Amino acid sequence: MLGVQSARGRLIAPGEGDEPETGPVVVLGHGYWVRRFGGDPGVIGQTVTLDGQAVTIIGVVPEAFHGPYAIIELDAYVPIGMYGIALGNSTLFTDRRNSELRVLAALKPGVTPQQAEAALNVIAQRLARAYPDTNQGQIARVIPEHLARPEPTAGHSTLLVATAFLVMVGLVLLVACFNVANLLLARATQREREMAVRAAMGASRPRLVRQLLTESLLIAATGALGGALVGSQAVRLLEHLRPLGDLALRLAFTFDWRVFSYVAGMGVASGLVAGLVPALRISSRADLNDALREASRGLIGDRRRHWLRNGLVVAQVAGSLVVLVAAGLFARSLTNVEAIDLGYDPRHVLNMSLDPTLQGYDQLRSEAFFRNLLQRAQALPAVTSASLAFSVPLGYYGQGTTLYVEGQSVPPGQRAPGAGYNCVTSDYFSTMGMKLLKGRAFSDADITTSTPVAIVNEAMAAKLWPQQDALGRRFSYDRAQGPFKSAPAGGNRTMVTVIGVVRNAKVQDVLAAPGNFFYVP
Repeated sequence: MLGVQSARGRLIAPGEGDEPETGPVVVLGHGYWVRRFGGDPGVIGQTVTLDGQAVTIIGVVPEAFHGPYAIIELDAYVPIGMYGIALGNSTLFTDRRNSELRVLAALKPGVTPQQAEAALNVIAQRLARAYPDTNQGQIARVIPEHLARPEPTAGHSTLLVATAFLVMVGLVLLVACFNVANLLLARATQREREMAVRAAMGASRPRLVRQLLTESLLIAATGALGGALVGSQAVRLLEHLRPLGDLALRLAFTFDWRVFSYVAGMGVASGLVAGLVPALRISSRADLNDALREASRGLIGDRRRHWLRNGLVVAQVAGSLVVLVAAGLFARSLTNVEAIDLGYDPRHVLNMSLDPTLQGYDQLRSEAFFRNLLQRAQALPAVTSASLAFSVPLGYYGQGTTLYVEGQSVPPGQRAPGAGYNCVTSDYFSTMGMKLLKGRAFSDADITTSTPVAIVNEAMAAKLWPQQDALGRRFSYDRAQGPFKSAPAGGNRTMVTVIGVVRNAKVQDVLAAPGNFFYVP
């Protein structure tokens, strides 16, 4: 569908891996193939281990293909049927509540995104009538690929933010052009006699304008070349950042004909903006007699000669003022964001992410490893508190589920409420500085006993049990949608009892309103 051809071997064949436990093969990303295997073409056909399963390398994607996900370069591609095996989830293809898969589509010729969206919503309405428990209220959105980076969103906020920053950059460039134009104008005043002599020797006005524009374009070309070099080096430095662990970032922009055309176009435009007015000004006065008379009279006190220069100064100051006001507002917004109450204290908290299964640990060995790790971390002299959690606030990973409240039925035509949740150890709330409003925190007994308990946030307590005490209330949730997915769908709705209420915390988005969220041991 993406028009990708293999650089080595072959790609995943149609139908390969459509069913679970079929097609134990892998296609390597080109960058990973070079880093891990040294670009050896002999790896095709070799057997390697992927998530503890033996798979066969069948091909390598071309160097120009980095995957359909922006920013992050993908290392490997496997058939869809292997996804459920990797997560220990056998309900991936049978549970309608599972919404982890993404959809990419190519429109037929002549079909607009609006038409495709309308057709998909007809299907969504049919599914809502057929499966009200899982599909009620679901709508479809068709988003062009270039607006879906890094995540598809119907609001297109990325495009808006990028446009705002490009406008700011354009204003800075325009101010710089005004500045250079003023300098060229001052220099051109000193060259009027030179231009007058050239005109007296037969140079036409277009010839003089071309000469002056050539000089300004050379200055702009030098600036464009310097900007391109600095920009490319800055991008290379950003590539060395690893905010997501071992995942390779893809921030570099290949200096191809498109980037070259953009830089060249901006250079030409800047040269024309900065040099056109001085060129026209000086070429219009290329008269030898006038130049000599003006030189003998002097330029001091001739205010008519300075109106253009003063106008450029005014434009430069006005543009600078706009940029400074926007920068001040931006800094003020950042200050306001820093003052937002997160619901926890991130100061002096160190987050570390470990996955023992990548080293071949099984479930029992992984649990023993984490218990030992937690005990040794708590024993460190510089550590006041330590805990384990499946995810961290504002982290890359999160999980959501559907709630079923005891004694409350879902009204017809509506869906059951949803919530996010996290799996934590007993000291999590004290480690994160989160305040318990009611009840108690988890204890070690909550982990070892069979009595399921949960701690909910303020928003969830107020929404599910308004004007009531949430302590002692019970609800169930679909664990098949969260990090522990070994149980079959529909058979894992164990009732959990609320033992505490914690303050709302910014767990997914700093600016989003608090939603339903709970914690389990």
